[in-house]
Amino acid sequence: MNVSNYRTTEAGIAYGKQLSALVGGKPFVIDTGRNGNGPYAEGDPAQSWCNPPGRALGVPPTRDTGDPLVAAYLWIKRPGESDGECGGRPVGGGVFDAYALELARNAR
Repeated sequence: MNVSNYRTTEAGIAYGKQLSALVGGKPFVIDTGRNGNGPYAEGDPAQSWCNPPGRALGVPPTRDTGDPLVAAYLWIKRPGESDGECGGRPVGGGVFDAYALELARNAR
């Protein structure tokens, strides 16, 4: 759940449980690499998916999730990997060091 997105861990768990129920209770993982401050809701809506400002690293990778259906929290999309060239940033998949540092600085 949430790969390359900024949705909260709680939203990922809720959605994952809905999908899990449809496939016989299978466990799932949630990408928490960039969801520490949740989705971007201010400013330009187009920026909600493309390297939005003010985001943060989420829960560090772990299998200790406290929920038997959540197999792990992982950082699947590497923090600092660009979503695209919006706002003069690197091409999608390119290294975006300034963004990686921002995610780390904003982490709780």
